[in-house]
Amino acid sequence: MAKLDWAIAPELRGTLSLSADASVSARYEALFIKATNLLAPTVKPKPIAVFFVRDVLKINLTAQEKIAEYWRDMIVYNLARMDLHHDEREVMVILLEELVHAYYDSLDKEYVGKIVAQVYPQVKFDAVKMQYVPNT
Repeated sequence: MAKLDWAIAPELRGTLSLSADASVSARYEALFIKATNLLAPTVKPKPIAVFFVRDVLKINLTAQEKIAEYWRDMIVYNLARMDLHHDEREVMVILLEELVHAYYDSLDKEYVGKIVAQVYPQVKFDAVKMQYVPNT
C-alpha cells in the first residue's frame, strides 16, 4: 500500500491512511489512485483512514454484506465484493462514492451521486432512479 502514497494527488498526499488485510490488486490500486486524483481538486484535505479487506463486511447490525462503507473519517472497501464488479465504471463509482461521503461528510445519496458524476464523466447520475448510468 505504501506505493499508493506517492501516486495520490499532492492535495491529498499525507491525509489518506491506507491499509489492507489482503493483497490489493494492481487494478484496484490504479483505480483508487485515479479516483483520488479525480476528486482531489474538489475537496478540502482532511485525514481519512482507508481499509481494503477481504473478509465479509457486515455493518449497521444487519446481515447484509456490504461492498463498502464509510463512517465520518474512515472508509472500508470489501475486495471480495468488489471482485464481482468487472466493469471499470462500476468499480470507479464504488471507490468514488465512499471518498465523496467521507470528504464531503454527507449521507445524502443524491448529492453524493451528483458529485461522483461531476468528477467522473463516464457516468451520469439518475436522481429519479437513484442510480448511475453510462454517459455515452
